[in-house]
Amino acid sequence: MLSRLSARELRSICRPWFDAEYTPQDVIWHAEHDLDGSPLGYGHAVILPARWLRWRLARWLGPDGTPLPPISQDIERRRRAEHERQELRRAEHETAAARRSANPAAHADQIRARHGWDRAAVRAVPWGTA
Repeated sequence: MLSRLSARELRSICRPWFDAEYTPQDVIWHAEHDLDGSPLGYGHAVILPARWLRWRLARWLGPDGTPLPPISQDIERRRRAEHERQELRRAEHETAAARRSANPAAHADQIRARHGWDRAAVRAVPWGTA
């Protein structure tokens, strides 16, 4: 449908969006989705594509008339947050692994003390007699 618009019309409609750092994919996504992210259908044939595009993009304007942040920025923010969480988990796992492999005897002594096991008593019992 956007192919029915001239380059001049498309540029005129999308200029504020591109000034707000929208990508062409952002403009298309925002024209096809509602504020909650749900896709918007086509209830009827679009006769005036320029008006249709302006109307669809108008829902993404803030109270001051400027475009809301594009979806690509939200996706990038979420990707970075997930990456930071993964890095934190990786560091925690590496720290735990280093602690486990540093001196296993100390950990084994803690387990023995917790269960009341005596190393000398275990060595004194011959195999198969207990």
